[in-house]
Amino acid sequence: MHRWDRHLQPARQAVVPVQWSMAQDQRERDELRSARWRRSSFGHYVPAHLERTAGQRVSEAAALLPEQGAIGGWAAAHWLGAPFFEGIHPDGSELPVLLCIGDARLQTRPGIELLRNDLPPTDVVLAHGVACTTPMRTAFDIARRRRHLFAAVAAIDTLLECGLVDLATLTAYIRSHPRWRGVGQARRAVRLATDGVRSPPETWLRLTWTVTAALSPLLVNPPIFSHDGELLGIADCLDPEAATVIEYDGEDHLLPDQAASDRRRDRLFEDHGLIVVRVTRDDMGPTGGDALISRLASARLRGLARDRSFDRWTLTIPTGWIGF
Repeated sequence: MHRWDRHLQPARQAVVPVQWSMAQDQRERDELRSARWRRSSFGHYVPAHLERTAGQRVSEAAALLPEQGAIGGWAAAHWLGAPFFEGIHPDGSELPVLLCIGDARLQTRPGIELLRNDLPPTDVVLAHGVACTTPMRTAFDIARRRRHLFAAVAAIDTLLECGLVDLATLTAYIRSHPRWRGVGQARRAVRLATDGVRSPPETWLRLTWTVTAALSPLLVNPPIFSHDGELLGIADCLDPEAATVIEYDGEDHLLPDQAASDRRRDRLFEDHGLIVVRVTRDDMGPTGGDALISRLASARLRGLARDRSFDRWTLTIPTGWIGF
């Protein structure tokens, strides 16, 4: 099974701290006030041309941390190397950077969110010069604070797949914080989380199928073979009982070459007795649109009623298959 490299780090541009006071040269102060510089916080400036990437936002926020504080939430996950944590709402607006500060004093400011829960030293790790919450504490905080259960599960799935947390240890960590706000959602999220999920839309797909539509559990990213041992493809999700493949089409699937490749693979699946359902972002609301649920349920019914004598696919891995 493919796993992301846990050491893969996003591009990071460090804050350029420039402390200044009235004792400094007037030309320096004038320079910092010019269009060539942007003040990131009191006493800290960065070159104005620096793009406000997720990494840049994290590094600028880190300059505000008190001595015992740490970057948390999506920002910690991003800084620790997990993909898909870019600090952006679905509507394109920025999520605030979470600063975990315990009982330290710090003023709230735009783009920053403060979390004052206990922060023991065991929940902090130094990563590339920045104090962050540990992967376990990061997963816990995200899971209990996300607005929607599916988003909480997607975050855990991602952290599992890139090797930053494991289910058993995370479950035990959540149990050790029984009275923390949002712990109920964290418990539900960790029960629904699973290994092998390669993107958040796959999480939303399988939860729409199993939780919202109350259909049977799905396999995620299973390799599917012909009876001759040929790899037909790796499905995003599969209901093996109903021989139903569910695929999520992101924006890249709109490109002509990718769309043509998708059609060829769909025909290959269907020629071997599988039913294919393709889903786009427009099909999925926060809990799955009624039309999508109806379409998924209909596909499952067709799959259950199929003539199984035409099935020419298997999940049995051929001898010698190496995988990806």
